[in-house]
Amino acid sequence: MRRRKDPREGRENSLEMGSQFKKRSRVLCIRLSDEELRGLRRACLATGAVSISDLARKALRLLLEDLRKGSEENQGSRKKIQELEFRLMELQASVRQLTSALEDGR
Repeated sequence: MRRRKDPREGRENSLEMGSQFKKRSRVLCIRLSDEELRGLRRACLATGAVSISDLARKALRLLLEDLRKGSEENQGSRKKIQELEFRLMELQASVRQLTSALEDGR
């Protein structure tokens, strides 16, 4: 059985070194219009991706990283909101105490 030559052999691989040799066993199939496919091919040329698959993996990695960072930022924002709510409750309690003290002083 004859082995087909990989068209990427001999080219500098633009993948990160750590992911360059990872075994890829999952396949993702999507339908594209002719215009979308042409756009992806242009994006490959513009970014130096060796294939549409390479481009898609890079884009998905960036998307997942952005989502992860966004989730971490949301957690930080939630914590800040909780702190502000706690401080607001403390202020409300202080205002009640002051109001009560003023009313008692009349």
